[in-house]
Amino acid sequence: MRVLMLGGKMSDCKIEQRVNIKFLVKLKKSRARMFEWHKRFSEGRESVKDNESPGRPRTTVTDDNIEKV
Repeated sequence: MRVLMLGGKMSDCKIEQRVNIKFLVKLKKSRARMFEWHKRFSEGRESVKDNESPGRPRTTVTDDNIEKV
């Protein structure tokens, strides 16, 4: 990776990258997770939000469920 020097200083982009990496390290995010997001953005992803996941299944309180329990 090439560093763009402006007036003898690192470019704002390079500094921003390092600040973001430092932030992720402070949050104890894994290196693998960073690579995963890098891949997603390289493939054209724009959103920074997580994909929705089904999570824990919801249960419904019904007479039938109460009887089963």
